[in-house]
Amino acid sequence: MIRRVSDRSWFLLAVIVLFVCQSAIADTADDKPTDDLANDPAVVAVRKLGGTVRAMARDSESLEVEFHVGGRDLNDDGLKRVAALKRTVSLNLRGTKITDAGLKHLKGLTSLRRLHLERTSVGDAGVAHLAGLVELEYLNLYGTKITDEALGRLTGLKKLRRLYVWQTGVTDAGVARLQKVLPKLKVSRGVDLSKLPAYKPVEVEPVKPEVDLKWMATTRSSDAPKSRTGSDTKVIFENKSGKRVKVYWVSYDDQLKLYGTIEIDGQRTQNTYSNSTWLITDENEKPMGFFLVGVKLARAVIPKAK
Repeated sequence: MIRRVSDRSWFLLAVIVLFVCQSAIADTADDKPTDDLANDPAVVAVRKLGGTVRAMARDSESLEVEFHVGGRDLNDDGLKRVAALKRTVSLNLRGTKITDAGLKHLKGLTSLRRLHLERTSVGDAGVAHLAGLVELEYLNLYGTKITDEALGRLTGLKKLRRLYVWQTGVTDAGVARLQKVLPKLKVSRGVDLSKLPAYKPVEVEPVKPEVDLKWMATTRSSDAPKSRTGSDTKVIFENKSGKRVKVYWVSYDDQLKLYGTIEIDGQRTQNTYSNSTWLITDENEKPMGFFLVGVKLARAVIPKAK
């Protein structure tokens, strides 16, 4: 004899099935690797060169590649590996050993929007290879060998909005000609310190920290989360590491901004915001650790490596 199933029984059965399905989905998610790029051969090749590769926070299909903290020995041959990452939209080659010849490998990165070439030996001939990167919005050529000739090769980059040319052979006349063609472009030539008036420093009473920040040791800059907006505060860095160190702010768009160096047993009082992240590296820009800033005025002691 067939028995009729009650409405309550159907409801209980549905709840059980839903619970089983959700558990299966959760188990499957736990099995996924935390780094979705770990099995990409092109990514693995770049990481072996010392580069950092990660997906952009707002667009997981786009990549951010950095060599300015690790991988400072990157050369022109290594750029061939970088060129294989076609999804790259942000590339930081600051302080590496690349030359004009190596930049030809970047021609295929047509989605590139941000490019850091500061403090490299790149010159006018190298900039010529960038003419086809029409999506480029930001270009940093600080401390390179470029002249006004290089600026003339950027006129086709209609989306370019920021250009940095401190300590180069660029002139005011060259900048004026480029901005006439690209009126929305802002060009920064830095500050000529020789033209600033001399001043007497104002003595201020030293501030006293209220809390000590926790030291987060790491050898990877990617472990340091990007900063979030917050309220005004200060951090007093104390260098007890036994070596000269560099201090980087991890910006809101996950970029590393150098703020200065601290000598052995030295201090640095830094204006900042709560929810900010500060990365500490050695003189060779090898990551040592980072601090996460709270609301209160804090002391951040950089310890000796264990």
